[in-house]
Amino acid sequence: MSKSAIRSSQFYFILHAVICFFLIHTSDGARRYSQNQQFASSGADYYKILGLRRNAKAKEIKSAYRKLALKYHPDKVPAEERESAEQKFVKVNEAYAILSDDEKRKVYDKYGRKGIEAMEKGQDPSYSGANFGGGGPGSHHFNFGAGFDPFNMFNQFFQQDERGPSRKQHFEELFPVGDSPVARLGKKKFPDSNSKFIWLVVFYSNKSEECVQAQGDIKKLAEGMKGTVKVGAVNCDLEHIFCKEMNVEPNDFPSFASVLQGDVQFYQDSFSTRALHEFTIEKLPYHLIKNINSIPHIQERLMNHQKDRRNAMLLLTDKYETSPLYVSLAFEFRNKFIFGESRAKNLALAKEYGVKKYPLLIALISKNGNNPDIIKYTGPIKGAAISKWIYKVMNQIKGNKSR
Repeated sequence: MSKSAIRSSQFYFILHAVICFFLIHTSDGARRYSQNQQFASSGADYYKILGLRRNAKAKEIKSAYRKLALKYHPDKVPAEERESAEQKFVKVNEAYAILSDDEKRKVYDKYGRKGIEAMEKGQDPSYSGANFGGGGPGSHHFNFGAGFDPFNMFNQFFQQDERGPSRKQHFEELFPVGDSPVARLGKKKFPDSNSKFIWLVVFYSNKSEECVQAQGDIKKLAEGMKGTVKVGAVNCDLEHIFCKEMNVEPNDFPSFASVLQGDVQFYQDSFSTRALHEFTIEKLPYHLIKNINSIPHIQERLMNHQKDRRNAMLLLTDKYETSPLYVSLAFEFRNKFIFGESRAKNLALAKEYGVKKYPLLIALISKNGNNPDIIKYTGPIKGAAISKWIYKVMNQIKGNKSR
């Protein structure tokens, strides 16, 4: 080659170097150079390892790591794939270790792997000979310090993820206060010996699939027993100590108990609204109803039963069995009245009280003589209506005494 050709070649080499230097050190040229360097090689960068765009949000990074870490964990693949999976598992953890840390991610985005290496050594990343985000680990692997353990990182991630707020499940309240026929109970509101009502109580958890499935049937049961038995619910997610005191364990949900004057009796069979209804009806205090078969029984069994409580309620009916509704009323007003019942169309009593239609409920208000005053109930045969009438009778008695 001639000397002139050599000089010409040297000239163009120098000119090319100057142009490259100029392009790299202008803002637009530096940006283009960074992008070219970043995507030039076929080796994936940390974003590509996790299958993300470079502007991915934190929750996207976390989601991608969760998916890939589980996919490539050596314990979750066949034996013949473990070596390959472990290599990918390590890279996935390296990528997440950088991109999940805001400060490291900024350094990586600006200076690439070498910037991170400098940062790990306590050096200024801007003087690290950084390659402007030049690709992922590829053939270059580093340990983020001697203490980096991808398996430990995996375990910590999933332990924290399970109890952290971002993964916390919000379970719908099955029996919300004020928006359900089922009353909410707890230790402080649990029915005791002074309770006016008979209760069927369900111990439940919003997390229990069995409770979720039973929710609708329990509400229907509560609607069907309204006026006779109160249905209440104890949320064992909130009242776990109380539920433990009641010997209700998580694998027992839902558990049911009849509660009468503080006495708790648990239902032992499998869940069935029909069986639960029968269980509850069987527990009613039928002994509170005095059987009245004749006119002398009125005085003997009702009016003279207790000197301090001589007022009475008498139900005349054509039925052969005592109504659960009547038993519940007898329980509610057990401290105010003696309750009696004449069943199966007793002719003598029907004539005595002028029964035109069954059932007939009458209040027998004691006087100094043997013949009590009679107040007949003429409203609907519903628990709430009858209860309201009985309170009215009580106020009338109180008013008479004050005169």
